[in-house]
Parts: sequence; C-alpha cells; structure tokens
Amino acid sequence: MRFWKVNIDFGNRRSVIGVHILLWFILYCVMCSLNHLVLYGVGITNRINLLANLDFLIAIILNHYVFIPRVISSLRVRHWTKGIFLGLLLYICSTLIANFPLYYMVHLFPNDTSYKIRYEFYGIQTFEDLFKYNSFLWVFTLVFFYNFATILIQTAYNLYRSQKEKLIILQERNNMELSFLRMQIQPHFLFNTLNNIYGMVLDNQRAADSVTKLSELLRFSLSGSKQEWVSLKEEILFLTNYIDLERIRHRPEKVQIKCTFSAATTEKQKIKPLLLVNFIENAFKHGVNANVGTSWVDIQLTADEKSIRFYIANSRPLTVDNKHRNVQDRGRGRQEESSGIGLANVRRRLELEYFEKHVLSIKKTDECYVVELTLLF
Repeated sequence: MRFWKVNIDFGNRRSVIGVHILLWFILYCVMCSLNHLVLYGVGITNRINLLANLDFLIAIILNHYVFIPRVISSLRVRHWTKGIFLGLLLYICSTLIANFPLYYMVHLFPNDTSYKIRYEFYGIQTFEDLFKYNSFLWVFTLVFFYNFATILIQTAYNLYRSQKEKLIILQERNNMELSFLRMQIQPHFLFNTLNNIYGMVLDNQRAADSVTKLSELLRFSLSGSKQEWVSLKEEILFLTNYIDLERIRHRPEKVQIKCTFSAATTEKQKIKPLLLVNFIENAFKHGVNANVGTSWVDIQLTADEKSIRFYIANSRPLTVDNKHRNVQDRGRGRQEESSGIGLANVRRRLELEYFEKHVLSIKKTDECYVVELTLLF
C-alpha cells in the first residue's frame, strides 16, 4: 500500500496561508457539527446554523490574529495599562459579535420561544449586560474556548519548530567550529605577536593602548564565543574596547561618539556573548566609514533586574558625486543590503536564544538609523 507524503514549505507565504485557511475551514466544520442542535435545533447545513457559526468564527479569527497577539505583546513588555485596555476591547468586541445571531434569531423568528428564551438569558440589551455572567458564559463557550484551543496548537507548533531549529543550529555550529579549528591560526601565536608589537611601540602610548585593547578584543572573541553566557560587565568591557578603538581610528572632528553604559547589577546579570557588537559595527561601518562629512553615533545601554535595554543611533552617510556636490547617498540600497546579512544573523540569534524574551525595533529616517533592543529575563 502506498501512502502519499505531502511536503509543505512553511517558508513560502502562499503555503502558510493555504494551511491556515484549511485549518480554519476544519474548525468551522467542527463548530457547525457541534452547535446546530444544541443552539438552534436545525440541521448542520441549515442556513441559520452556517451563518451563525460563521459569525462566531469571525470573532475567533479576529482575536487570534489581531487582539490576542497585541495583548500578549503589551503584557510581555510590561505595558500593563495598554494590555488591560486591549484585553477589555477584545472581550467587548467578541461579546458583541457573538450576540449577533441571538439578536437576529429573535427578530427573524419572533414566535419561536426557544430563541426568545436564549436571547433573554444570554443576549445583550443594555451596556451592563456586557459584563453579566450569562453573557460571559455565552462568549466563552462559543468564542474563547476555541481561541484557547488555537493558541495551544500554535504554541505547540512554535515549540516544536523552535526545538527543531535549535537542533539544526547546534549541528551547524558544530560543523562550523570543526572547520574553524582546522583552519584557524593558533591563538597563542596571535597574542605572542601582539606582545612583541606592544614592546616595540611602548614609546608611543596611543599605539600601545590600541594594541592592548585589540588584544583584549581577540581574547574575549576567542574565549567568550565558546561560552553559553557571559556577565554583562564582560560584555560592556568588550564593547567599550571596541568603541575606544573606533575613537582612535576616527578624528574627533569627523565623528562625534557618545557612549553611555549604566547597569546597576552587571556582575549578576548574564547575556549571550557578542550579541550587541554587530549593531555597533554596522553603525561605524555604514554610518561613519561611508560618510565624507561629519557624522555621529549615540550608544546607550541600561539594565535593571528585569531587562537590558540597548539603544544605538547613527547618522546616515553623506557622499560626494562626480561634480563635488554634497548629496544623500544614492547607494543606500547597497548599504542596507550589505548590512542586512549581519542584522539577519542577529535576528536569528535573538529568535533562538531569546525566544519571546526580546523586543527589537529598527527604524530609519532621512537623517539617521535607530536600533532599540530590549532583552527580558
């Protein structure tokens, strides 16, 4: 006996939309099968049953794609007022939509006592009725129950996909580490060479400081990258050394660098290593190095017991064309394309290492790029 195997490409938007439509259709069929006799006393294919359950399905879909994600997102970042307001809006909209069938049944069939009894018991006739136990029971049974089911299914799928992706990434990391170990220059050779250079440039204090900071960067890159977590203090020291080297590379009159790191408990807090440096590297590479005029970079990091908040903004590049006129860079598309790989890697790491525990915002204007990242504990 031959079994057909269907391979669905979940990276394809059309495939994902098709699967969602199929699942909603299945749920609609289930609802029509369960509700037709209990609520309306009619057959499954009766127009009353089909239209009423379609109404309930609309409320379920609105909650699933619009209200519930926004409520969860607000509560996750501790915007309690917004979360409570959206939750209240979710309940009111769901209750009103779920009452449409009751309202129309009692007006279309005024002589049907069963519809009239249901409307008087569950229906909304005044504003106070929205918050009655009967109304809540109606909307919970016909809307929220199915929303809970869909959320559980989606959570189970996300967990399965996350675990599968972590296994794939772990395998890729092992392969990359093996290749790196086969090809890398021995670290002690690099550090010995840096020490020799350091001895040669002791008379030049600025050069000596640069070599010291570069040595610390290499040491952290090699040792920290192998650790699962590092202290926030170590990560800040690494970022500070990197920024100091950028200060040495650029003249003060060419670029203004503002850096503020304030963390109350850097010793206790942990962070994934080398996570933030990509944003700083992009700011200098694409916002400063590509600029023929003056530029600026503003970096801020704050932390408390619940979260780490990272902010970086940099000026967009200004170039000179063949006629020596200052114009906005016409190669912004090339800039965004070249920086996109690094940002894609960071997004990937955040999805794997801070799943549902991060908020990343990347904005751009005609004058600047702004990145804001919040890591939650």
